[in-house]
Amino acid sequence: MREALDGFIGSIRIGGRMLSNLRFADDIILIRSSTAELQDLVSRVDLIGRKYNMMINIAKTKVMTPKDKNCTIKIQNIMLEQINRLPVPMVHHIRRHFE
Repeated sequence: MREALDGFIGSIRIGGRMLSNLRFADDIILIRSSTAELQDLVSRVDLIGRKYNMMINIAKTKVMTPKDKNCTIKIQNIMLEQINRLPVPMVHHIRRHFE
């Protein structure tokens, strides 16, 4: 992840902290303010992962946006599923992170 973020500029202020990603166990939440930034970062993570023979599980990878927004993000030309809510376990982890 550090290698993918190397030279990448961009983060969002959440709870008074500047964040670009949240990591726990084998999950990563990438946080971006625009579709273009998110696609760039997803592509970087995919490229670096492939460098180390690691593949992103496209079936488990989701793109979360507000209900009224559409966001097309692809990995290896395969569009990722779009959701508008995080799974409950991730919500609990994020809340603990900011307590």
